[in-house]
Amino acid sequence: MVRLVAAALAVVVTWLAAAAAAGQPQVVQFTPLGTVKKVRQVTARFSKPMVPLGDLRVASPFEVECAERGTARRVDSRTWAYDFERDLSAGIRCAVRLRADVKSLAGRAVVGPRELAFSTGGPAVLRSSPW
Repeated sequence: MVRLVAAALAVVVTWLAAAAAAGQPQVVQFTPLGTVKKVRQVTARFSKPMVPLGDLRVASPFEVECAERGTARRVDSRTWAYDFERDLSAGIRCAVRLRADVKSLAGRAVVGPRELAFSTGGPAVLRSSPW
């Protein structure tokens, strides 16, 4: 099992290095991932500029599938954010899918994972009595 995980990790690292060397735009940072409590915002950072700075007319590069509603926005030319209306409660899973037609400002297609996901896990003890 450990060898399989190590081999998969090596393939991903090699693929990312090759994509970076080729100058292809990609998602270099995405938060949150995995199981995370108290999520209020999702952010993604690209390796290359995706929109002209300050251009708010450009469509969102991602489709968000989540039980809670929110609003997508551009933070800068490389960073995208999705703000939820409230903190997510336990038991929610969200998937964020990169749109197929997303291109960088230079017109190059984005490479890498097409779907990233996170969940808020199960219920948690907030208070117990007697304390």
